[in-house]
Amino acid sequence: MFLSLGATGLMAGSIKHFHVAEMLTDAFGGKTAHNHGPEYGTLASAMLLTLTDLPSPGLWGVSEYFVRRPINLLLGDGVSADDLNRYALARCLDKIHEYGPVRLFMLLSYHVMTVLGIDVTEVHLDSTSFHYDGHTRNEVGCLVQAKRGYSRDHRADLNQFNQLLCTEGVYGLPLLAKTISGNINDNSSFADVATGELKALKRLFQDLTYLVGDSALCTAKIFQGAMSHEVHVVTRQPDGMTLTKKCFEYADKHPEEFVSLPHNHREDGYSAMWYPYNLDLKANDDSELVNSVLFGVPVKLLIVRNETALESKTETVNKAAQKERERIERRLTKLRTNPAACKADADKNLAEVKATCKLTTVIFERYETVKGYDKRGRPARDATPKDKAVIVHAHVVLNQQAINDKVQEELKFVIATTDVDRDWDMTELKAIYSRQSRVERDWRVSKDPRFFIDAIYLQRPSRITALLWLVSVGLLLLAATEVVINRDCQQVAAALPAPDSSNRKLGTKLTYARVRNFFFFHYQIGINCCMEERNGERHPVVFLDNMTQAHYDLVRAMGQEWQMMYDEDYIRSKIKL
Repeated sequence: MFLSLGATGLMAGSIKHFHVAEMLTDAFGGKTAHNHGPEYGTLASAMLLTLTDLPSPGLWGVSEYFVRRPINLLLGDGVSADDLNRYALARCLDKIHEYGPVRLFMLLSYHVMTVLGIDVTEVHLDSTSFHYDGHTRNEVGCLVQAKRGYSRDHRADLNQFNQLLCTEGVYGLPLLAKTISGNINDNSSFADVATGELKALKRLFQDLTYLVGDSALCTAKIFQGAMSHEVHVVTRQPDGMTLTKKCFEYADKHPEEFVSLPHNHREDGYSAMWYPYNLDLKANDDSELVNSVLFGVPVKLLIVRNETALESKTETVNKAAQKERERIERRLTKLRTNPAACKADADKNLAEVKATCKLTTVIFERYETVKGYDKRGRPARDATPKDKAVIVHAHVVLNQQAINDKVQEELKFVIATTDVDRDWDMTELKAIYSRQSRVERDWRVSKDPRFFIDAIYLQRPSRITALLWLVSVGLLLLAATEVVINRDCQQVAAALPAPDSSNRKLGTKLTYARVRNFFFFHYQIGINCCMEERNGERHPVVFLDNMTQAHYDLVRAMGQEWQMMYDEDYIRSKIKL
């Protein structure tokens, strides 16, 4: 008999190292209903192992998943695959919702950060959506509902649930996960976090100083809410704001003030300048520059130009220009097929079309007057034809100058911070904002169909909320395991093969996905269980298959919990034949 282990032992070791099962069992109050079956922490661990493994069968295949795996090694003694049935898992999901997913996640994230010894000074807030293929249902006691809204999955035809995620800035570990209804926009949901959950995060992580996010974070309510908890905001200003346009105008007039920022190989081409003052604000001392004011709050503004995005922005703007051209052509066609009653109306209609041109130009050709008679039928000999309609002949062309100006505008953006007392370096402020991409990395992992299901089929909103909580905990454990690997395994990392099976070696920076591939795809580590004939008697034999010295070195460097999962003596004590 062959039991698949692969990289599942790494995640099981992380669950043990961070005491996830014990914390959940304590929070939920022990075992499942009627005081029999696995503890709630064990059930949650089983779902986490299933969701984070490759390939993941989803929650509908948890029991089948553990049939061919060393269940006692991964989950503890006395657990069988039959215990992980849909009814037990459903009760566990109900317990997660009953306890409060947001509060429970912050409890776990605080414990993980404490074990890792990471101080939190900045959190990054972002959101995404998960589309839902089932029927909409309201549930008493659950405010979260499946609704249609702005879909990041490009499935605007389906209901969805939105999820908010706050991650730590340096390592990208999730600290807060919150599921909300699918029709709530970012401005509203971010404001709720700034005025509510941010207080709890500040209480847990007392060094928390900055709340970072994209332009949805740039609202008066969020600024005031963050300041009330003594947290500063770092955000991108929306390009349509009046103050942003003033920044762009200043940058166009003073291009010599742009300073190249120190960069790595990924950020070659960034430059920035400070916006020196708000032109509408007068300082008490004319010789002294003052901070700008946004929503009544003093802010410092950094104008950033990203030349590395020139190619992608040019492509995006050209696509927008082509779409605008097609739209204008359709409107000009209507001016020809549905002529105006008189020249004044034709002028008005043409002016309305021209007013919508941003990246195109309408070239007027001529007016064509359609003549006719007042009565139908053959006109009288002395009847004089009258002007009945006016056709506009015009065509549209791309405005290359406007396109070039738009591209240059798209290369610039403005970062605002409410921390005006800090002696900022431009590189520091830009780096804090750029770490917002760590949240997007977590979303890419959770949207990977190999990590998670492509859609949600659970019917009750409370259980869907609990499921998304499990996904977020999986992201937390993946990121935490990656921190352990890079902290303790730098010397071992150089010995691991490249993910493409070439002869080249990886650098000292490792991702969890690469290590998982090393354990699963490259070697398919497993446990062989068989009976051996010795002296006329049959004896059980258990041994690891496909383990190399590099595997042993890696788990030994990670720590005892991970080493146990791949220790043959410990495995023999857990597997009964």
